[in-house]
Amino acid sequence: MLAYHWRAALELVQASGGDIGELAERSRFALGHAGDRAFALNNYAAAAALFEDALALWPEDDAERPNLLFRWARALYVAYDDEREVALEAARDALVAAGDDERPRPKQSRFCRCTSGIAGKVSSLAPI
Repeated sequence: MLAYHWRAALELVQASGGDIGELAERSRFALGHAGDRAFALNNYAAAAALFEDALALWPEDDAERPNLLFRWARALYVAYDDEREVALEAARDALVAAGDDERPRPKQSRFCRCTSGIAGKVSSLAPI
């Protein structure tokens, strides 16, 4: 519910031509948390949409972006969305580029489970 209100406030400020600075930051965190909640409730399409909205507000160089990108890709995969393969590849690339040895390891098993169902793409996605 908070994500809805933050998103609405953000849209109003954007429509009025105002500065979205701090509002965008609060909105992206609220959207990410709402995506996690939707995923936990098995509403994968809603989770993917919320994660995508959060990604649109997330700075490209932020250290948490690869994690959010993975959560978005996982939601797309479970929802069997047409964009799941592209999203999984982008998430893999972002996690590898982040160079964070602690974070990618726990995700490897989940990432492999996600990619194992994509026929013909496992070999191109497997190396994390």
